[in-house]
Amino acid sequence: MAVDDDVHAEYANIPPSKTTGLTAYPEWVSKLPVAQSGLGGTATLFEDQRIRILLDLCPVDNYRVLELGPFEAGHTYMLHGAGAESIDAIEAHRSSYIKCVLAKEALDLTRAHFYLGDFVAWLQNTTKAYDLAVASGVLYHMADPVGLLDLLCKRANRIFLWTHYAPTTPYPDGHPLKQAYTGEIDEIEHKGEKLKLYQRTYLDVANTSTFCGGVRDRHAWMEKDGILALLRVNGFATQHVFMDQPEGHPNGPCLCIYAEKA
Repeated sequence: MAVDDDVHAEYANIPPSKTTGLTAYPEWVSKLPVAQSGLGGTATLFEDQRIRILLDLCPVDNYRVLELGPFEAGHTYMLHGAGAESIDAIEAHRSSYIKCVLAKEALDLTRAHFYLGDFVAWLQNTTKAYDLAVASGVLYHMADPVGLLDLLCKRANRIFLWTHYAPTTPYPDGHPLKQAYTGEIDEIEHKGEKLKLYQRTYLDVANTSTFCGGVRDRHAWMEKDGILALLRVNGFATQHVFMDQPEGHPNGPCLCIYAEKA
C-alpha cells in the first residue's frame, strides 16, 4: 500500500527549537532579534530608539512596569533586557497577544506577563502600584484619552508616552490627513484645565486584515499642550519631551513624553 507523505498544512514538519514557535505567525511587522530564515518584518521595535532614550532617562532595574498595548513584545523585550523586575503587558488585539506569548517563550521573557483584554478595565480594577507605565502608540486610539491619562497617573509614579497629537493649525480641505477628522471638537474643563478633543474615525482602514488600531472606531486626539497640562495637574511636574515631530510623520504630529511625579 502506498504511503502518503504529504504533511497537512496546519502541522509543522520542522526540527523544533526555542524559536520555531515564532513561525506559527509568519507575518510579523517587527524585525525579530533571532536568526530565523524568512521571518520578521522591518519595524525596529525590538531596538526602538524611543525606548533607548527612555531607558537613559529612567533605568528600570528592579522596576514594576505596566505596559499598554505591547503589540509584538518588542518594547517588552527591551524593558526586560534592562532589568525590569516584572512587566504586566495588556493587549486587546488577539493576534498581537498570541505573538507576544510566542515571543515570550522564544526570547525567555520570564518576568513578563501578557494579558488579553482591555487595559482600561485593568487600570480601573487593579490595586497594583507601578514604578513605570509605558503607553506607546495607544493614547491617540482612545475614545477617552483624558480618562486613560488620569488612570495611568493614579497607578504609576513614572509615565512614558509615545503618541500622536492634534496639529496646531487645522488641515486645509483636500489635505490627506484631514479626512480622518469628523469635524467635531469637544471642549471640556477637567481638573481646572481647558482641553480640546478632536474626534476622529478610522474610515475604511478598520476593515483591513492588518488593522491594529483602537478597540472602537471613534477616537479623539488631544493637543500637545493639553497632554502636558493634564500630566502636570496630576502631579507629574518633571517632564521630558523628545522626538517631537509637529510635521514629517506620515500619520500626523507625534512626540515622546517621559514624566515623573514630584
